[in-house]
Amino acid sequence: EAEEEEEAEEEEEEEDEGIMGAPDYMLGTTRSMFTMMQFNAQKDDYSKSLAGLQEGTSEYKAALEACHARGAERCAKVAEEHRGLYVKAAQFIASIRGGTGDGGVPKPYADALSRFTDHAPHKTLEEVAPT
Repeated sequence: EAEEEEEAEEEEEEEDEGIMGAPDYMLGTTRSMFTMMQFNAQKDDYSKSLAGLQEGTSEYKAALEACHARGAERCAKVAEEHRGLYVKAAQFIASIRGGTGDGGVPKPYADALSRFTDHAPHKTLEEVAPT
């Protein structure tokens, strides 16, 4: 009887996994933490780099552009590391620049993320088919 219960539990677990298999909660948590760390690093970068600078001055504009460049590379790093949905998000951000001009996504972000529109990471059919 215990063996039958164990088999029933295994079948139930297999049904729960569905087509995509069991979720990897540690992978999701790791990705979220990595992304959050990059976001916090960029937030700190803006705060520290722009502290004490008068908005509109050439010094402020230069510091802001440097922050944008560093932040854009952080965003690209996240997309390269995690692929999938992160690459799609990068493609979307790069594509909306044209409609928003300088009032929307800063140009360094669109430029850095545009590599995912022209040279998106790819896998062969053999690599993707098992998933």
